[in-house]
Amino acid sequence: MELAQKIGLSATATKCRLENLKKKGVILGFRTKISFPKVGLYWYKVEFRLEDNRAKEEMLAYFKAHPNIVWAYESIGGGTELEMEMEVESHKKFREITDSVREKFKEAVRTYNYYLWSAEHKIAFFPPEEFFER
Repeated sequence: MELAQKIGLSATATKCRLENLKKKGVILGFRTKISFPKVGLYWYKVEFRLEDNRAKEEMLAYFKAHPNIVWAYESIGGGTELEMEMEVESHKKFREITDSVREKFKEAVRTYNYYLWSAEHKIAFFPPEEFFER
């Protein structure tokens, strides 16, 4: 066990300490961090500038229903109104999805920018978990 080696304890002792920390409520849970290239996926983020803000709700509903789009939200500042993030197996698939969004919402979308995540160095969840109900 990698953690046991790092802290200089046996795997059994490390497991017991983790279980005790979970029982005491110090550790509330664990999150998975996926290496997308290792599973054959790419992570794209798309920022939309809208011509017509009345389309926001319809676009968010469309994003929510799409199997490749994993996050969609309204933007705060930065000159964009909506953002979405997707997991796809190729750039071609990414283009198909963005082209379909542009076609479906051609009257609403002014411009868009996209980014391909190559690495994620730090994740800071906001609000912190202590703000969530248990």
